[in-house]
Amino acid sequence: MGNLTTDSDNVEFASDDDVQAGVERSLAELGMTYEELEAQAKEGEFASERARLTWFMISPDVEHC
Repeated sequence: MGNLTTDSDNVEFASDDDVQAGVERSLAELGMTYEELEAQAKEGEFASERARLTWFMISPDVEHC
């Protein structure tokens, strides 16, 4: 990751570029494109637990806690 910024509570924030690089790295490790992962999500069938977790983290339509 690039340079993370820290607030007064020592919380680190990743830049948009850092997040994008992480998404690209995760998809490469899965061996699929965003579109392929999205298609699995629409079908409700993921090739692996890692694919499901990756979708949970990057999907714009999933409400994250």
